[in-house]
Amino acid sequence: MAKGMKKGSAATSENWFDDGNATALPDNSVPELQAKANKNKRLSKAIWAAAVAGPVAAALAFGAIVVAADAKTAVEGIEVTPTAAPIPQLQVQEITSPGRFAATQALESWLATVPNPLPGGRLVSWDGATEQDHLDSDVAAGGNIAVTLEQFTVVDGAGTAYRVTYQVGSDPVGGGASVLAGPSLQARPQPVDGIESDGDAWPGIESADAPPAVAQAVQTWADAYISGSPERLHLAIGDTNTDRTYVPISGASHVETSVTAGAGIEVDKAAPTDGDEAASAEMIVRAEMRIGWEGRDSDPSPAAIQMDLLVLRADTGAPVVVAWGAPGAGPDLTPYENAVPVLDRAAPTTDDGETGYDDSGTAPEPAPTGSPDDAEQTESLESTEESNR
Repeated sequence: MAKGMKKGSAATSENWFDDGNATALPDNSVPELQAKANKNKRLSKAIWAAAVAGPVAAALAFGAIVVAADAKTAVEGIEVTPTAAPIPQLQVQEITSPGRFAATQALESWLATVPNPLPGGRLVSWDGATEQDHLDSDVAAGGNIAVTLEQFTVVDGAGTAYRVTYQVGSDPVGGGASVLAGPSLQARPQPVDGIESDGDAWPGIESADAPPAVAQAVQTWADAYISGSPERLHLAIGDTNTDRTYVPISGASHVETSVTAGAGIEVDKAAPTDGDEAASAEMIVRAEMRIGWEGRDSDPSPAAIQMDLLVLRADTGAPVVVAWGAPGAGPDLTPYENAVPVLDRAAPTTDDGETGYDDSGTAPEPAPTGSPDDAEQTESLESTEESNR
């Protein structure tokens, strides 16, 4: 014991449990303290994991951005060379009406009624629809129906034309249509014989005589057109583009042509063309074609077809037909507009696989003009019911 210290003072200073400033250590045997310690451990592990994964994710994202930028640069560097001339696109125009189907079904059922309401009657065409105001309807999904007048042309056995009209209601929301009223039957004016144009074949274009070379070019084109050979027709047209082809008529043996009208069109000499040759005078002509078919007599059909043709180099010794269309389409024709894409296209064949055509030339029998008696109607009805069984 050190000198100068009082007796009993050492015991008092060495008693740590009596130190009021001491802090007690946590006792993990207590459940609340043990849960808190485990939570702190998990939190520490999560912080360390985030600290490690963060830089790795940033590096991967940066690499992806670099790869995407390189790919975009490579795509933009690809050069696309356009074809010499665009391939025409197939255009389909749909003209119909919501009530057309319901009206057509009703008309066919009406014409098939026994005895016939129109002796020898048959449907010729659907002529369009006229919209009317909407009508209220409790059964329609939207509370109203759209009303249309569906118009048709029919003819009887004698060839007299009539206009038949049905009033049809269509549900614009829920779909479906039903006949509301009809049919009506109105006689139409019959075709007038002898109507001719005293002016030019094409409005606004002055007619001109076709040179003999143009008439010969028309015959050359017509021979290729009825040859059944796309290659021959392509060659006759003089189209230099090998990515497209043309569709000829098949099954014909020969053709005779005559030019009935023509009109010259002056073309700008400096304008570019769809080929290597310089632009020259164009001409549109109307040609009559009488076709002879395989298996028939040597003479062509006396009934002619008419077509408008576009002729290039009409003012030279080597004109060429480059487009064709219906009568009246001549001013709107453009070179090579009849082209179609080159695809594998099958020719019409018979059951034995040979290319063949109907050479009978039998016209359809005329429709009966008289009303059959009751016995014939009953016998026909009984035979139909027997066949359906």
